[in-house]
Amino acid sequence: MTLNSSLLVEVDKPFNSYIFTGNSPTQLEIQAKLFASKVLFGSDIYADHPDIRYVDSDNLQTVGVQDVREIIESEAVGPISADYKIYIFMLIMILYLIY
Repeated sequence: MTLNSSLLVEVDKPFNSYIFTGNSPTQLEIQAKLFASKVLFGSDIYADHPDIRYVDSDNLQTVGVQDVREIIESEAVGPISADYKIYIFMLIMILYLIY
């Protein structure tokens, strides 16, 4: 799988947030992970890394308060080996409701 060409132009000067939309939750997740790896490391392959945080939430329509608290606490520590930290939010229940 390769990164969408419209995202490639964003790699050099990324904004502070992105919203990925589409019909396939699996594709959205893959594109978000590939984009994170490309922004942080210039890599075309996603790899688990502490500077990329994947946030799951069991809430139906939003990220939970406890999820946000954990992010705020972890934000006090700078990135480990990259210029940025990237958080990928996936709302689990919404993904189940799409299918």
